[in-house]
Amino acid sequence: MLSRKQFLVTSATGLVTVTSGMIAGCGGGSNNSQSDAVSISTSFNGSLANATTTNPAPGAVFIGRATDFTLDFAGGDPPRQFNVALRRFLEPIGGQSFQTPSQRIEISQITSRSWRIARRDNFDLDSGGVYFLDLTASGGQQQRFVFIVGTTRAVTERPGTSGFLDDVNFNPDPGTYGITKSIGGQGFELDWSPSFPPPSEFTVRLRRYKERRGSDNGGDTEQAINLSKVRDYTYLVRRNSNFDLDGLAAYYLEIEAPGQGTIRAAFTTA
Repeated sequence: MLSRKQFLVTSATGLVTVTSGMIAGCGGGSNNSQSDAVSISTSFNGSLANATTTNPAPGAVFIGRATDFTLDFAGGDPPRQFNVALRRFLEPIGGQSFQTPSQRIEISQITSRSWRIARRDNFDLDSGGVYFLDLTASGGQQQRFVFIVGTTRAVTERPGTSGFLDDVNFNPDPGTYGITKSIGGQGFELDWSPSFPPPSEFTVRLRRYKERRGSDNGGDTEQAINLSKVRDYTYLVRRNSNFDLDGLAAYYLEIEAPGQGTIRAAFTTA
């Protein structure tokens, strides 16, 4: 397996086509495809030995249930064609046989040598589950990267900067009373600046809070979210599938960074 430290790009940019052999009518020329397994064609002629994953790295433990995987060939050229599958690792327990069922995925191109692999229809990975990315190419080439899923629906971002969590600005402002329900789909904005950039890594959660009252036990329920970068230092936190928030409800954002603690910001909806 290629070391993640062995990176030097020397080849020219290539045209990449993502196609699926499992959906009738799909063909070359599309940069997005949905299927249980996806075939990717490129103009390169490299090797799967150059493959790795970033965000999360191979072998990452307790990744978020909403994790998208980034497949990267920064260390060299990808093959001219290779197949990608995300599989669940089900060990033989309680009389059940060993299984590796394929998961339904969506792949989109990021650069000529990198792709984002997401669960189709925004479904969460199973809490506590073991998954692996299964890459195959002609000549018997194969690469497999294993991950263990945690219980959280948090999303982690690694901007590569060296700033501080405390410099974040929220929109709406923390403590805003009566935000619109549509913020769930439009997104909470997290903003840093070039002078005060984000930390090198931070993790975001959105929680629905209900106080305990009478016979109602309340709750603090983590929401499934997407985190997207909209500008160099600005990110949007949306509910999966851009669902609205509940009306007349309390929510809070939770952001943490390694070695820098946690920031929380509460809101209520109209």
